[in-house]
Amino acid sequence: MTVRMDNATPGVFLQRELEHILPKVYEKIYAEIPYSRIIPVSNEVPEGAETYKYEIYDAVGEFDLISDFGDDLPTSDVRRGEIVNTIRNFAGSFRYTTEEIRKAQFAKVSLEQRRADAVRESYERRANKVALFGYPGTGLRGFFNHPVVDKIVVSGSSNDSWFDGSGITPDGMLAILNEGITYQVNSSRMVERPDTMLLPYSVYRKISTTPRSTTSDTTVLEYFLRTNPYITQVEPINELDPDNSGGVLTKPRMVIYKRDPGKLQFHVPMPLKFHPPQPRNLAWSVPAEAKMAGVALYYPKSITYVDKA
Repeated sequence: MTVRMDNATPGVFLQRELEHILPKVYEKIYAEIPYSRIIPVSNEVPEGAETYKYEIYDAVGEFDLISDFGDDLPTSDVRRGEIVNTIRNFAGSFRYTTEEIRKAQFAKVSLEQRRADAVRESYERRANKVALFGYPGTGLRGFFNHPVVDKIVVSGSSNDSWFDGSGITPDGMLAILNEGITYQVNSSRMVERPDTMLLPYSVYRKISTTPRSTTSDTTVLEYFLRTNPYITQVEPINELDPDNSGGVLTKPRMVIYKRDPGKLQFHVPMPLKFHPPQPRNLAWSVPAEAKMAGVALYYPKSITYVDKA
């Protein structure tokens, strides 16, 4: 190769020599993966199972007045039922060639670890989708669109039926926040007492920045948490906005529930598992697999959806 020095940049330093490399590597940032924080996750189902089931018992009968020498005593008994849920396999992989290994060793770059981390990230995002919205056509049910959960639609005029209405007031916001809770407590005859409310970020931003009144610096959210006898935690969740739900939701949705593994669980019989590298010509493939069983709602009345009209 011939190099002509008369066309080179004047000076004794090459441009590359004057370049400073920052010591930190910056990774692309993605949205939060919230499923394991808002849904109790269980690994109790063995990874070899194809389905799992749980039984439901209900006590029936009466204990009442009888006449002397009565022989028709009221009888009590127990009814038993069961619910069977499916388990599905998921998989992924990463690959690298022998030449890439040599180049990575020369450049002192952890090529395998970065690609394994990419697979782990893909697994977590798939688990998040399954936990929140299920997987169509597989029998896997999600937390945010489960078919057995009661749903109520906020009533009112077009100007005040939701938090973004032009005529909405702080009192109107409080009424919407309390509506789903009141419904759940009343419909379950006070058996269910929710402690958590999940909201689209647009709603959370509105209630966390709007004053309770013109003469107060207390926000609607602060006032709600102080006065509601049940809810102790309110959280914004990105996927409850239709634009971030992957087309599952058509309206903003609030979710009210008790965050308790006795009420609901996301069953993951086999979390992400990597297998030994498998040679393929001059490349290596590292397979990974997992098993997920969707969200089980043991007490559907412990969850309520509240949708915009």
